[in-house]
Amino acid sequence: MSRTMKKRMLVVDDEREMLKVLSELFSDEGYSVCVAEDGIKAARQIEQTSFDVVITDLKLPGMDGISLLQKTRNATPNTIVIMITAYGTPESASRAMRLGAFDYIDKPFSLDRITSTVQKALEEKPVTEGVIKKDHLSAFVERLKAFGTVIAPQERDGRISFHRLNDISQLSLNYTSTILPLKYFFLPSSMPETDAFPADLFPDDTELGAEPKVFFGVHPHDMQAILRLDEQLGKKKHDLDYLERRKSVLFVGTDDSPDEYSFARGIGAYKRQRGFDIFLTDIGDKYFVKVNTPEGEKLLHNFDRLSEPTQKDRQKIERAEREAQRDQVSIGCHPAALPELIKLTLDDPLWNELEEKCTSCGKCNVVCPSSVTAFDTVKERAIEKYLHSAKDYGKPSCVGCGRCARICPADINPLRVIRALNKKYEISLLSKIFNLHYHQESYGTDKPK
Repeated sequence: MSRTMKKRMLVVDDEREMLKVLSELFSDEGYSVCVAEDGIKAARQIEQTSFDVVITDLKLPGMDGISLLQKTRNATPNTIVIMITAYGTPESASRAMRLGAFDYIDKPFSLDRITSTVQKALEEKPVTEGVIKKDHLSAFVERLKAFGTVIAPQERDGRISFHRLNDISQLSLNYTSTILPLKYFFLPSSMPETDAFPADLFPDDTELGAEPKVFFGVHPHDMQAILRLDEQLGKKKHDLDYLERRKSVLFVGTDDSPDEYSFARGIGAYKRQRGFDIFLTDIGDKYFVKVNTPEGEKLLHNFDRLSEPTQKDRQKIERAEREAQRDQVSIGCHPAALPELIKLTLDDPLWNELEEKCTSCGKCNVVCPSSVTAFDTVKERAIEKYLHSAKDYGKPSCVGCGRCARICPADINPLRVIRALNKKYEISLLSKIFNLHYHQESYGTDKPK
Protein backbone atom coordinates (compact mmCIF):
# COMPACT_ATOMS: atom_id res chain seq x y z
CA MET A 1 0.00 0.00 0.00
CA SER A 2 1.50 3.34 -1.04
CA ARG A 3 1.84 6.09 1.50
CA THR A 4 -0.97 8.67 1.24
CA MET A 5 0.23 12.12 0.27
CA LYS A 6 -0.86 14.92 2.57
CA LYS A 7 -3.11 17.68 1.25
CA ARG A 8 -1.25 20.98 1.17
CA MET A 9 -2.86 23.94 2.95
CA LEU A 10 -1.89 27.59 3.32
CA VAL A 11 -3.41 29.59 6.20
CA VAL A 12 -3.11 33.38 5.93
CA ASP A 13 -4.01 35.66 8.84
CA ASP A 14 -2.35 38.60 10.62
CA GLU A 15 -3.53 37.24 13.99
CA ARG A 16 -0.85 34.88 15.26
CA GLU A 17 -3.27 33.12 17.59
CA MET A 18 -5.57 32.30 14.65
CA LEU A 19 -2.61 30.99 12.65
CA LYS A 20 -1.57 28.79 15.57
CA VAL A 21 -5.07 27.40 16.13
CA LEU A 22 -5.76 26.59 12.47
CA SER A 23 -2.26 25.27 11.84
CA GLU A 24 -2.47 22.84 14.76
CA LEU A 25 -6.05 21.86 13.91
CA PHE A 26 -5.36 20.91 10.31
CA SER A 27 -1.94 19.40 11.04
CA ASP A 28 -3.71 17.05 13.43
CA GLU A 29 -6.20 16.31 10.63
CA GLY A 30 -3.33 15.14 8.45
CA TYR A 31 -2.71 18.24 6.30
CA SER A 32 0.67 19.71 5.43
CA VAL A 33 0.14 23.28 6.65
CA CYS A 34 2.08 26.44 5.75
CA VAL A 35 1.29 29.84 7.26
CA ALA A 36 1.72 33.50 6.31
CA GLU A 37 1.02 36.67 8.28
CA ASP A 38 0.48 38.99 5.31
CA GLY A 39 -0.78 38.84 1.75
CA ILE A 40 2.57 39.46 0.05
CA LYS A 41 4.30 36.56 1.83
CA ALA A 42 1.29 34.37 1.04
CA ALA A 43 1.44 35.34 -2.65
CA ARG A 44 5.11 34.34 -2.79
CA GLN A 45 4.33 30.94 -1.32
CA ILE A 46 1.49 30.45 -3.84
CA GLU A 47 3.93 31.18 -6.67
CA GLN A 48 6.35 28.56 -5.38
CA THR A 49 4.04 25.83 -4.08
CA SER A 50 0.83 24.26 -5.30
CA PHE A 51 -1.73 24.22 -2.48
CA ASP A 52 -4.92 22.21 -2.35
CA VAL A 53 -6.58 24.68 0.05
CA VAL A 54 -5.96 28.31 0.98
CA ILE A 55 -7.73 29.76 4.02
CA THR A 56 -7.25 33.52 4.07
CA ASP A 57 -8.43 36.45 6.11
CA LEU A 58 -10.11 39.28 4.24
CA LYS A 59 -8.11 42.12 5.81
CA LEU A 60 -4.36 41.58 5.55
CA PRO A 61 -1.24 43.73 5.53
CA GLY A 62 0.46 44.19 2.18
CA MET A 63 -2.25 42.57 0.03
CA ASP A 64 -5.86 42.04 1.04
CA GLY A 65 -7.67 38.73 0.90
CA ILE A 66 -9.63 39.57 -2.25
CA SER A 67 -6.42 40.35 -4.16
CA LEU A 68 -4.84 37.17 -2.82
CA LEU A 69 -7.92 35.23 -3.94
CA GLN A 70 -7.54 36.63 -7.46
CA LYS A 71 -3.82 35.84 -7.53
CA THR A 72 -4.46 32.30 -6.35
CA ARG A 73 -7.15 31.72 -8.96
CA ASN A 74 -4.86 33.02 -11.70
CA ALA A 75 -1.85 30.98 -10.58
CA THR A 76 -3.58 27.69 -9.68
CA PRO A 77 -7.26 27.71 -10.73
CA ASN A 78 -8.09 24.42 -8.98
CA THR A 79 -6.94 25.57 -5.53
CA ILE A 80 -9.83 25.86 -3.07
CA VAL A 81 -9.97 29.30 -1.42
CA ILE A 82 -11.99 29.87 1.77
CA MET A 83 -12.35 33.43 3.07
CA ILE A 84 -12.59 34.22 6.79
CA THR A 85 -13.20 37.67 8.31
CA ALA A 86 -14.33 39.61 11.33
CA TYR A 87 -15.35 42.54 9.13
CA GLY A 88 -17.65 40.90 6.63
CA THR A 89 -20.30 42.69 4.62
CA PRO A 90 -22.82 41.32 2.12
CA GLU A 91 -20.94 43.16 -0.62
CA SER A 92 -17.53 41.69 0.22
CA ALA A 93 -19.03 38.21 0.60
CA SER A 94 -20.76 38.49 -2.77
CA ARG A 95 -17.59 39.70 -4.45
CA ALA A 96 -15.48 36.91 -2.97
CA MET A 97 -17.92 34.25 -4.14
CA ARG A 98 -18.08 35.78 -7.62
CA LEU A 99 -14.30 35.67 -7.85
CA GLY A 100 -14.25 31.96 -7.03
CA ALA A 101 -14.08 31.57 -3.25
CA PHE A 102 -15.63 28.30 -2.10
CA ASP A 103 -17.07 29.85 1.06
CA TYR A 104 -17.03 33.04 3.12
CA ILE A 105 -17.03 32.49 6.89
CA ASP A 106 -17.56 35.19 9.51
CA LYS A 107 -15.42 35.23 12.63
CA PRO A 108 -15.79 33.91 15.24
CA PHE A 109 -16.50 30.43 13.91
CA SER A 110 -16.40 26.98 15.42
CA LEU A 111 -13.59 24.59 14.56
CA ASP A 112 -16.19 22.09 13.40
CA ARG A 113 -17.48 24.69 10.93
CA ILE A 114 -14.09 25.31 9.33
CA THR A 115 -13.10 21.61 9.19
CA SER A 116 -16.45 20.57 7.70
CA THR A 117 -16.20 23.37 5.11
CA VAL A 118 -12.73 22.24 4.03
CA GLN A 119 -13.83 18.62 3.87
CA LYS A 120 -16.90 19.48 1.80
CA ALA A 121 -14.83 21.61 -0.57
CA LEU A 122 -12.37 18.79 -1.20
CA GLU A 123 -15.18 16.28 -1.75
CA GLU A 124 -16.94 18.54 -4.24
CA LYS A 125 -13.81 19.73 -6.02
CA PRO A 126 -13.98 18.58 -9.65
CA VAL A 127 -10.87 16.94 -11.05
CA THR A 128 -10.09 18.71 -14.31
CA GLU A 129 -6.31 18.75 -14.37
CA GLY A 130 -3.20 18.20 -12.31
CA VAL A 131 0.35 16.92 -12.42
CA ILE A 132 1.72 13.57 -11.34
CA LYS A 133 5.35 12.69 -10.79
CA LYS A 134 6.65 9.96 -13.08
CA ASP A 135 7.78 8.11 -9.96
CA HIS A 136 4.08 7.77 -9.11
CA LEU A 137 3.00 6.36 -12.47
CA SER A 138 2.50 2.91 -10.96
CA ALA A 139 -0.06 4.40 -8.55
CA PHE A 140 -1.79 6.00 -11.53
CA VAL A 141 -1.98 2.63 -13.29
CA GLU A 142 -3.41 1.03 -10.16
CA ARG A 143 -6.09 3.72 -10.12
CA LEU A 144 -6.91 2.89 -13.76
CA LYS A 145 -7.23 -0.77 -12.82
CA ALA A 146 -10.03 0.22 -10.44
CA PHE A 147 -12.15 0.73 -13.58
CA GLY A 148 -11.08 -2.35 -15.51
CA THR A 149 -8.33 -4.19 -17.35
CA VAL A 150 -5.53 -1.86 -18.43
CA ILE A 151 -4.43 -2.37 -22.03
CA ALA A 152 -1.20 -0.53 -22.79
CA PRO A 153 1.76 -0.42 -25.23
CA GLN A 154 4.54 -2.87 -24.41
CA GLU A 155 7.69 -3.92 -26.22
CA ARG A 156 7.97 -7.54 -27.29
CA ASP A 157 10.90 -8.69 -29.39
CA GLY A 158 11.59 -5.11 -30.46
CA ARG A 159 7.98 -4.47 -31.52
CA ILE A 160 5.42 -2.31 -29.72
CA SER A 161 1.92 -3.73 -29.30
CA PHE A 162 -1.06 -3.19 -26.99
CA HIS A 163 -1.73 -5.92 -24.42
CA ARG A 164 -2.96 -6.39 -20.88
CA LEU A 165 -0.57 -4.57 -18.55
CA ASN A 166 0.47 -6.87 -15.71
CA ASP A 167 3.87 -5.36 -14.95
CA ILE A 168 4.43 -1.58 -14.94
CA SER A 169 8.07 -2.14 -15.97
CA GLN A 170 6.78 -3.42 -19.35
CA LEU A 171 4.95 -0.14 -20.09
CA SER A 172 6.39 1.69 -23.12
CA LEU A 173 4.89 5.15 -23.56
CA ASN A 174 7.64 6.69 -25.72
CA TYR A 175 6.90 5.00 -29.01
CA THR A 176 6.28 6.13 -32.58
CA SER A 177 3.64 3.61 -33.60
CA THR A 178 2.43 0.09 -33.05
CA ILE A 179 2.47 -2.20 -36.08
CA LEU A 180 -1.19 -3.14 -35.63
CA PRO A 181 -4.01 -0.76 -34.65
CA LEU A 182 -6.49 -1.02 -31.79
CA LYS A 183 -9.42 -2.01 -34.00
CA TYR A 184 -8.94 -5.75 -33.40
CA PHE A 185 -9.89 -5.34 -29.74
CA PHE A 186 -13.31 -4.22 -30.96
CA LEU A 187 -13.48 -6.25 -34.18
CA PRO A 188 -11.95 -9.64 -33.34
CA SER A 189 -13.85 -11.28 -36.20
CA SER A 190 -11.86 -9.14 -38.64
CA MET A 191 -8.47 -10.46 -37.51
CA PRO A 192 -6.87 -11.92 -40.65
CA GLU A 193 -5.58 -15.45 -40.95
CA THR A 194 -2.11 -14.60 -42.13
CA ASP A 195 1.50 -15.51 -41.43
CA ALA A 196 2.62 -12.03 -42.45
CA PHE A 197 2.38 -10.78 -38.85
CA PRO A 198 3.51 -12.50 -35.65
CA ALA A 199 0.53 -13.84 -33.73
CA ASP A 200 1.56 -12.10 -30.52
CA LEU A 201 0.92 -8.70 -32.13
CA PHE A 202 -2.82 -9.41 -32.11
CA PRO A 203 -4.96 -9.39 -28.96
CA ASP A 204 -5.22 -12.81 -27.35
CA ASP A 205 -8.47 -14.46 -26.29
CA THR A 206 -8.21 -13.19 -22.69
CA GLU A 207 -8.13 -9.59 -23.93
CA LEU A 208 -11.16 -9.77 -26.20
CA GLY A 209 -14.02 -9.93 -23.71
CA ALA A 210 -16.54 -7.14 -23.26
CA GLU A 211 -15.46 -6.44 -19.67
CA PRO A 212 -14.47 -2.84 -18.73
CA LYS A 213 -11.09 -1.78 -20.12
CA VAL A 214 -8.82 1.24 -20.00
CA PHE A 215 -6.62 1.78 -23.05
CA PHE A 216 -3.60 3.65 -21.75
CA GLY A 217 -0.94 5.30 -23.94
CA VAL A 218 -3.14 5.79 -27.01
CA HIS A 219 -1.93 8.34 -29.57
CA PRO A 220 -4.28 11.07 -30.83
CA HIS A 221 -4.47 9.74 -34.40
CA ASP A 222 -5.40 6.27 -33.14
CA MET A 223 -8.14 7.80 -31.00
CA GLN A 224 -9.43 9.57 -34.11
CA ALA A 225 -9.43 6.23 -35.92
CA ILE A 226 -11.62 4.73 -33.18
CA LEU A 227 -14.01 7.68 -33.49
CA ARG A 228 -14.21 7.06 -37.25
CA LEU A 229 -15.04 3.41 -36.55
CA ASP A 230 -17.73 4.65 -34.16
CA GLU A 231 -19.30 6.55 -37.04
CA GLN A 232 -19.03 3.68 -39.50
CA LEU A 233 -20.00 0.78 -37.25
CA GLY A 234 -21.93 2.47 -34.49
CA LYS A 235 -23.99 5.22 -36.04
CA LYS A 236 -24.30 3.93 -39.60
CA LYS A 237 -24.27 0.11 -39.42
CA HIS A 238 -25.21 -0.30 -35.77
CA ASP A 239 -22.90 -3.27 -35.35
CA LEU A 240 -24.09 -4.74 -32.03
CA ASP A 241 -20.90 -6.72 -31.36
CA TYR A 242 -18.75 -3.64 -31.91
CA LEU A 243 -21.02 -1.48 -29.76
CA GLU A 244 -20.96 -4.01 -26.91
CA ARG A 245 -17.14 -4.12 -26.89
CA ARG A 246 -16.93 -0.34 -27.16
CA LYS A 247 -19.40 0.33 -24.35
CA SER A 248 -17.32 -0.01 -21.16
CA VAL A 249 -14.04 1.50 -22.33
CA LEU A 250 -12.00 4.49 -21.23
CA PHE A 251 -9.11 6.02 -23.20
CA VAL A 252 -6.04 7.64 -21.69
CA GLY A 253 -3.92 9.40 -24.30
CA THR A 254 -0.28 10.38 -24.68
CA ASP A 255 1.63 12.22 -27.41
CA ASP A 256 3.44 10.34 -30.16
CA SER A 257 7.00 10.58 -31.47
CA PRO A 258 6.33 11.18 -35.19
CA ASP A 259 8.65 9.88 -37.88
CA GLU A 260 8.93 10.54 -41.63
CA TYR A 261 5.82 8.43 -42.34
CA SER A 262 3.50 10.23 -39.91
CA PHE A 263 1.22 12.96 -41.21
CA ALA A 264 -1.62 12.98 -38.68
CA ARG A 265 -1.09 16.67 -37.97
CA GLY A 266 -1.15 17.54 -41.67
CA ILE A 267 -4.42 15.69 -42.28
CA GLY A 268 -6.10 17.21 -39.24
CA ALA A 269 -6.24 14.01 -37.14
CA TYR A 270 -3.93 15.04 -34.31
CA LYS A 271 -6.52 16.16 -31.75
CA ARG A 272 -5.06 15.78 -28.27
CA GLN A 273 -8.29 15.97 -26.31
CA ARG A 274 -11.18 14.76 -28.47
CA GLY A 275 -12.26 11.25 -27.60
CA PHE A 276 -9.98 10.87 -24.60
CA ASP A 277 -11.26 10.58 -21.07
CA ILE A 278 -7.82 11.58 -19.76
CA PHE A 279 -4.74 12.87 -21.57
CA LEU A 280 -1.15 12.88 -20.27
CA THR A 281 1.45 15.38 -21.47
CA ASP A 282 5.11 14.67 -20.71
CA ILE A 283 6.69 17.71 -18.98
CA GLY A 284 9.99 16.19 -17.87
CA ASP A 285 9.87 14.59 -14.43
CA LYS A 286 6.06 14.81 -14.35
CA TYR A 287 3.01 14.27 -16.50
CA PHE A 288 0.36 16.94 -16.90
CA VAL A 289 -2.97 15.18 -16.53
CA LYS A 290 -5.99 16.68 -18.33
CA VAL A 291 -9.41 15.22 -17.52
CA ASN A 292 -11.94 15.54 -20.34
CA THR A 293 -15.01 13.53 -19.33
CA PRO A 294 -17.14 12.86 -16.23
CA GLU A 295 -15.93 9.25 -16.35
CA GLY A 296 -12.31 10.41 -16.21
CA GLU A 297 -13.15 12.79 -13.38
CA LYS A 298 -14.84 10.02 -11.40
CA LEU A 299 -11.85 7.73 -11.91
CA LEU A 300 -9.38 10.28 -10.52
CA HIS A 301 -11.57 11.70 -7.76
CA ASN A 302 -9.55 11.97 -4.53
CA PHE A 303 -6.49 10.49 -6.23
CA ASP A 304 -3.83 11.70 -3.80
CA ARG A 305 -0.91 11.54 -6.24
CA LEU A 306 -2.43 14.29 -8.39
CA SER A 307 -1.41 17.83 -7.47
CA GLU A 308 -2.08 21.33 -8.74
CA PRO A 309 0.43 22.48 -11.40
CA THR A 310 2.83 25.16 -10.21
CA GLN A 311 3.62 28.18 -12.37
CA LYS A 312 6.84 26.44 -13.45
CA ASP A 313 4.79 23.39 -14.39
CA ARG A 314 2.44 25.58 -16.42
CA GLN A 315 5.35 27.01 -18.39
CA LYS A 316 6.49 23.46 -19.18
CA ILE A 317 2.94 22.49 -20.15
CA GLU A 318 2.64 25.40 -22.59
CA ARG A 319 6.01 24.54 -24.12
CA ALA A 320 5.12 20.86 -24.45
CA GLU A 321 1.76 21.62 -26.06
CA ARG A 322 3.43 23.97 -28.55
CA GLU A 323 6.02 21.33 -29.41
CA ALA A 324 3.30 18.69 -29.88
CA GLN A 325 1.79 20.79 -32.66
CA ARG A 326 5.09 22.10 -34.03
CA ASP A 327 5.96 19.12 -36.21
CA GLN A 328 3.27 19.90 -38.74
CA VAL A 329 3.84 17.70 -41.79
CA SER A 330 2.21 19.38 -44.76
CA ILE A 331 0.32 17.14 -47.16
CA GLY A 332 0.44 19.92 -49.76
CA CYS A 333 -3.18 21.05 -49.44
CA HIS A 334 -5.81 21.57 -46.81
CA PRO A 335 -7.43 18.28 -45.66
CA ALA A 336 -10.83 19.62 -46.72
CA ALA A 337 -9.52 19.85 -50.31
CA LEU A 338 -8.61 16.14 -50.53
CA PRO A 339 -11.98 15.01 -52.00
CA GLU A 340 -11.64 17.50 -54.86
CA LEU A 341 -8.00 16.52 -55.40
CA ILE A 342 -8.97 12.85 -55.76
CA LYS A 343 -11.79 13.72 -58.19
CA LEU A 344 -9.45 15.83 -60.30
CA THR A 345 -6.81 13.10 -60.53
CA LEU A 346 -8.87 9.96 -61.16
CA ASP A 347 -7.42 9.59 -64.67
CA ASP A 348 -3.85 10.48 -63.76
CA PRO A 349 -1.24 7.92 -64.91
CA LEU A 350 0.27 7.87 -61.41
CA TRP A 351 -2.47 5.46 -60.32
CA ASN A 352 -1.45 2.97 -63.00
CA GLU A 353 2.18 3.27 -61.93
CA LEU A 354 1.18 2.53 -58.34
CA GLU A 355 -0.86 -0.50 -59.42
CA GLU A 356 2.18 -1.89 -61.21
CA LYS A 357 4.30 -1.45 -58.07
CA CYS A 358 1.69 -2.88 -55.70
CA THR A 359 2.26 -6.55 -54.76
CA SER A 360 -1.36 -7.02 -53.59
CA CYS A 361 -0.07 -8.38 -50.28
CA GLY A 362 -2.98 -6.77 -48.39
CA LYS A 363 -0.80 -5.64 -45.47
CA CYS A 364 -2.07 -2.08 -45.80
CA ASN A 365 -5.61 -3.28 -45.09
CA VAL A 366 -4.46 -5.22 -42.03
CA VAL A 367 -2.60 -2.31 -40.41
CA CYS A 368 -5.08 0.45 -41.25
CA PRO A 369 -6.71 1.64 -38.00
CA SER A 370 -9.94 2.91 -39.56
CA SER A 371 -10.68 0.48 -42.41
CA VAL A 372 -13.29 -2.24 -42.09
CA THR A 373 -13.15 -3.06 -45.81
CA ALA A 374 -10.28 -4.56 -47.79
CA PHE A 375 -9.39 -2.80 -51.03
CA ASP A 376 -7.92 -4.44 -54.11
CA THR A 377 -6.11 -1.43 -55.58
CA VAL A 378 -4.30 1.67 -54.36
CA LYS A 379 -6.74 3.85 -56.29
CA GLU A 380 -9.79 2.19 -54.73
CA ARG A 381 -8.28 2.71 -51.32
CA ALA A 382 -7.61 6.40 -51.97
CA ILE A 383 -11.13 6.98 -53.32
CA GLU A 384 -12.68 5.43 -50.20
CA LYS A 385 -10.31 7.01 -47.67
CA TYR A 386 -10.26 10.55 -49.06
CA LEU A 387 -13.38 10.93 -51.21
CA HIS A 388 -16.25 8.70 -50.08
CA SER A 389 -15.53 8.93 -46.36
CA ALA A 390 -15.37 12.73 -46.58
CA LYS A 391 -18.75 12.73 -48.29
CA ASP A 392 -20.30 10.30 -45.79
CA TYR A 393 -18.72 11.52 -42.55
CA GLY A 394 -17.35 14.99 -43.27
CA LYS A 395 -13.67 14.01 -43.00
CA PRO A 396 -11.14 11.59 -44.52
CA SER A 397 -11.10 8.21 -42.81
CA CYS A 398 -7.32 8.21 -43.11
CA VAL A 399 -5.72 9.52 -39.90
CA GLY A 400 -2.15 9.82 -41.18
CA CYS A 401 -0.66 7.20 -38.85
CA GLY A 402 1.83 6.04 -41.51
CA ARG A 403 1.42 2.32 -40.78
CA CYS A 404 0.66 1.37 -44.38
CA ALA A 405 3.78 3.16 -45.65
CA ARG A 406 6.02 1.56 -43.02
CA ILE A 407 4.81 -1.94 -43.84
CA CYS A 408 4.51 -1.67 -47.65
CA PRO A 409 7.03 -3.89 -49.51
CA ALA A 410 6.53 -1.76 -52.64
CA ASP A 411 7.33 1.49 -50.79
CA ILE A 412 3.95 3.05 -51.61
CA ASN A 413 3.56 6.04 -49.32
CA PRO A 414 0.22 7.91 -49.22
CA LEU A 415 1.91 11.11 -48.06
CA ARG A 416 4.18 11.14 -51.13
CA VAL A 417 1.22 10.29 -53.37
CA ILE A 418 -0.90 13.18 -52.06
CA ARG A 419 1.99 15.62 -52.34
CA ALA A 420 2.81 14.52 -55.90
CA LEU A 421 -0.81 14.87 -57.04
CA ASN A 422 -1.22 18.22 -55.33
CA LYS A 423 1.95 19.57 -56.92
CA LYS A 424 0.76 18.54 -60.37
CA TYR A 425 -2.83 19.75 -59.99
CA GLU A 426 -2.37 22.63 -57.56
CA ILE A 427 -3.66 25.35 -59.91
CA SER A 428 -6.66 23.29 -61.03
CA LEU A 429 -7.44 22.41 -57.41
CA LEU A 430 -7.32 26.02 -56.26
CA SER A 431 -9.54 27.06 -59.16
CA LYS A 432 -12.03 24.27 -58.42
CA ILE A 433 -12.22 25.17 -54.73
CA PHE A 434 -12.62 28.87 -55.54
CA ASN A 435 -15.48 28.16 -57.94
CA LEU A 436 -17.21 25.88 -55.44
CA HIS A 437 -16.88 28.47 -52.69
CA TYR A 438 -18.07 31.26 -54.96
CA HIS A 439 -21.19 29.41 -56.05
CA GLN A 440 -21.99 28.25 -52.53
CA GLU A 441 -21.81 31.85 -51.33
CA SER A 442 -23.67 33.31 -54.29
CA TYR A 443 -26.25 30.68 -55.21
CA GLY A 444 -26.35 28.19 -52.32
CA THR A 445 -25.26 25.35 -54.60
CA ASP A 446 -22.13 23.28 -55.04
CA LYS A 447 -22.34 23.26 -58.82
CA PRO A 448 -21.60 26.20 -61.13
CA LYS A 449 -24.62 27.07 -63.26
